This record gives sequence, structure tokens and C-alpha cells, in this order.
Amino acid sequence: MDDDKMFCTQCGAVMGEGDQFCPSCGAKADGAPNPYRESPASRDSESLNTTRILILLYGIFASVFGILALAGSTMLNDPSMQQAMIDAGFNVNMNDLAATVALESVVLLASGLCAIVSSYFVGKRTNYTLALVLCIAASALSLIMFPIGIVTLLVGLYVAYRVKSAQSLFS
Repeated sequence: MDDDKMFCTQCGAVMGEGDQFCPSCGAKADGAPNPYRESPASRDSESLNTTRILILLYGIFASVFGILALAGSTMLNDPSMQQAMIDAGFNVNMNDLAATVALESVVLLASGLCAIVSSYFVGKRTNYTLALVLCIAASALSLIMFPIGIVTLLVGLYVAYRVKSAQSLFS
């Protein structure tokens, strides 16, 4: 990056060293040190890196939680666990409960894996459409964790919006 270049704090256009106004948007250059000496594309790239890390963290969390919940669902078929549940006053069909927990676990694991693959493509800046679709799929699949799934869906859609906003950075 060329350290002599200055950028407008309003629109990010390149400004000459002696310019008092931005040649693109007309904003005044007050002569103070410009906190935006790096190009806007560089800031966009940094923002996309942050987005990739958020996607990856969710993917790891969802995958680990999905695996642990799947392992836990197998315990519900254990006769001693079923007896303990009956003794505790739970009047539930344990086979149905185990099947429901297993299904939710697999869907959560799928959500996490979609997020991890999306994070990979975002990091490589390739396969924009696939990265975006997988990010949205991870968000939608997270609804299995209702009511918390509503929050993860909204956050996931915001993250997908950030990926969409950075489409120009993908090859």
C-alpha cells in the first residue's frame, strides 16, 4: 500500500496531497491526520475476515453441540435412564423423545457443517453463491433450536447480508 495516498473520510475516493476538498464528493479535507489512510477495499476485506470468523465460530459450536446432543440421545434408550426418568415423574415415551432429540441433533450438526464450509469459501473468496447459500442454509437449519433458533436465524441472516455486501471481493 502506498503511504502517500490519502482517502476521503466520506466516500473513500483517492485524494491528492494538497487537496482541500474531495474531488469525488466535495467533502472538506481539514488537514487533520486521516484515520482512513487505507483504502475502502482494504476495510471491506477486513470486515469480510471478521464475518468469516463469526461463521466459523458458529459452525464449530453448532457441530460440537450437535455431536454431543446426538450422543446424549442414545443414552435415552438405556433402560436405567428410562427408569430414572420415570422415577423422576416424567411421563413421556422415551423412544419418541430419543428420536426427536436425535433428529434435532442431526439438523444442528448439518447447520454447523454448512457454516464451516461457508466460512471456508468466504476465507478463500471463491464460490460466492455457494458461500452465501450455505450461510443462509446454516441460519435456516438453526431454527431447530426454537426459540433460541429465532435469534440465531436473525444473526445468521445478518451475517449472510455481510457476505452479500462483499460480493465484489470474491473471484
